Amino acid sequence: MTELLTKTIGECAISNTFNESRLFQNKNDFEQSLLLEEIQDKFYNISRIFDCIGCDKCRFNGKVQIKGLGTAMKILFSNAHQLRKGLEKSEIIALVHLMHKLSESLGYYKAFLQIEKDQNFKKSLIKHTISYFGVVLIFAVVKLHEMQQYKSQKLRESE
Repeated sequence: MTELLTKTIGECAISNTFNESRLFQNKNDFEQSLLLEEIQDKFYNISRIFDCIGCDKCRFNGKVQIKGLGTAMKILFSNAHQLRKGLEKSEIIALVHLMHKLSESLGYYKAFLQIEKDQNFKKSLIKHTISYFGVVLIFAVVKLHEMQQYKSQKLRESE
């Protein structure tokens, strides 16, 4: 998981990341409207999939987040004339909810990094402690063996 997140974040830092302003370059309005319609259909289908979820809370949150993504795409891909119509109240709420969930996710990511760092420290501490006890045990066994040999030698000498 750490490797995947590192690669993903590393890709975002590269200068040639996704540039949405170039997405519809060299396309006429008809092609753009067809593509937008296709994207809307995909979001509608995803929203319909959420209807199959049994948990009402999960279904509602999923639908709101999908609507938020759809609203973000609408803002991103609409021209100025289309945006003058404004957004519906539910779209604005969904967009704010989505931004809240995304910011919450970043907080969880930071917390998971700290947990991983703490776990690595604990693993390192346990590894060093076990190694220390292993070395002590080996020296104790060697010392016992030497003492046993010394006792055996003294017994032979006394006989």
